[in-house]
Formats: sequence, structure tokens, C-alpha cells
Amino acid sequence: MHLLYPPVHLFTQQVVRMLIIILVIFILCWMPNIVYLVLLTFRIVGKNSTIFFLTKKEEQFATLIVTLITYANSAMNPFLYAIFSRYACHVLPFQLGQG
Repeated sequence: MHLLYPPVHLFTQQVVRMLIIILVIFILCWMPNIVYLVLLTFRIVGKNSTIFFLTKKEEQFATLIVTLITYANSAMNPFLYAIFSRYACHVLPFQLGQG
């Protein structure tokens, strides 16, 4: 068997583990944005809220933070794929002509 191609069950376990990690990070990065937008929609927080009032600057800052966290998910994905993919670690040097 060729070194670059592990047995199917090991490859499957690796892919499942990588997908679970990516899914958990996706949920952690998107959940603040979703929760914040729901709270704004139902006027639980924000400048028009009677429950938890935010000034305009505080609301803009909160919007910026949850948006940046959401964008961070997209920035992390290539690194996660590279870290958790043994196949990519073995093949990448060959693809870049350094193998």
C-alpha cells in the first residue's frame, strides 16, 4: 500500500473528526451573530430596547464584534483543513515542488 493513501477506515475517521471540529468552530463563530440579530429583531437589546438599552456607539461596537467573529470563521477554515488533514500535509510539499 502506498504511504500517501492510508487505509479507508483511518481516512474516514480522520475526515469525520475534521468535520466535527469544523462544525463546532462554525457554530461557535456564528452563534453570537445569530443570537445578537435575534435580540435586536425582538428589541431585547439595542437603542430602541426597553429591556437592555444600548447607546448607538455600543450597538455599533457589538455589531462590529459579532461580525468580526463571523468573518474569523472563514479565515480559520483553510488553516483547520491544513492542520487536520494528514493527506494534505503529505501532498502539499509535492504540489509546491518541494517534495
